[in-house]
Amino acid sequence: MAYTECSKSINKVKLIWEDAYGKSYKIQVSTDTAAPVNWTEVYSTSTGDGGMDEISFAARDARYVRMYGTARGTSYGYSLYEFEVYGSAASSSDTDPGDMISNDAGLII
Repeated sequence: MAYTECSKSINKVKLIWEDAYGKSYKIQVSTDTAAPVNWTEVYSTSTGDGGMDEISFAARDARYVRMYGTARGTSYGYSLYEFEVYGSAASSSDTDPGDMISNDAGLII
């Protein structure tokens, strides 16, 4: 699992995979204020093929976002070079809609 804390309304994530990619995975969000326990699924696939995945979905408030892997594409686990989160800030003066909110690089899980 990979977490990115953002406290924003989000509508897209971009996953850039290293060689170890997710064949099946879910994108989930949580609005929990402490360590997240309650997750809502916003996307799932069983046809992942590595490379880059740009995933758009209906805007959702989120404090945490995760990629939850359910089946590996290789025997090496899951490895993300970048996990980018896009959306709009709570106030429109903070960022424009569609701006990158968070970028966690080098996630190996």
